[in-house]
Amino acid sequence: MINVTNTICGSATGTAEAFASNGTGNYTYLWDVNAGSQTTALATGLAAGTYFLTVDDGNCSVVAQAQILEDGAPVLTLSASANVICMGQTVTLTASGANDYSWSPSTYLSSTTGSVVDATPDQTITYTVTGTNGACSSSDSITITVNPLPQASFTYNDLGQGQIQFTDASSNATTWSWNFGDGNTDNVQDPTHNYTTDGMYNVQLVVTNSCGSDTASQNINVIIDNIAVTSNELSLSAYPNPNNGKFNLNLSSVYTGKITINVFDENGRKVMTNDMNKVTAKMQIPMDLRTIAKGVYRITVQMGDKLIHVNMVIDRL
Repeated sequence: MINVTNTICGSATGTAEAFASNGTGNYTYLWDVNAGSQTTALATGLAAGTYFLTVDDGNCSVVAQAQILEDGAPVLTLSASANVICMGQTVTLTASGANDYSWSPSTYLSSTTGSVVDATPDQTITYTVTGTNGACSSSDSITITVNPLPQASFTYNDLGQGQIQFTDASSNATTWSWNFGDGNTDNVQDPTHNYTTDGMYNVQLVVTNSCGSDTASQNINVIIDNIAVTSNELSLSAYPNPNNGKFNLNLSSVYTGKITINVFDENGRKVMTNDMNKVTAKMQIPMDLRTIAKGVYRITVQMGDKLIHVNMVIDRL
């Protein structure tokens, strides 16, 4: 049997005394190195902790354990307004049971002292608070789990003839909502969409998770037929196509009169406009756009209430 006397907070005043029985009576005592390897039944000057004593009667030996506590150490209570938050949110940490408090690590904390502090971590983190009452102290820890926000992104691949394959490149997403810009939508992660008319479409992807949503958008230039376009009484083609910026527009129409030629880039910006008179049923109109950057352009021809277009590629490589 071992009787202990607890230490005074912050000191080494504890004692442990062994009482041996049922042996030969010629007992020897050896405390572990943490107790200073004392060799009497009574060990003194002990700080808070666990100590081991070996007792030997010359025939057998036994090992006993003594636990020295610290009288006066604060008993802490630690809580959080939420243990799981989203990135960007603030959590309030509250400690009680001591007179003074010190928090660590200081990362994302509003203060490192006080019984109440705010934290706005951007990743999962464990905070430790140390409470003191005079020379006495004790510590407690709490973990705050931070869930990330979704980030939207996507790529696409033109398979030809209006078929576009979309690939989600988002992070932290659990749902996907696509708007293809032509009135059609989908909610699968990696859709393939068929456009029925060539043109410039603004495609949007909205991704969500439990923490919110994010949106990514791109302008997609869809080319179903970039050689020639025909609309009842009008036909239009560009030759050569692709070209280096210098090419001919071939326009056929039963109508004569004023026509307006507009050229738009991939983002729908007008880069050229020209008004002229159509005097024959078939015309070859020379075009020189060598001053503009290479890329895909949409050429429209307006004649009265009739509008026709063709997509043309400038490539100087």
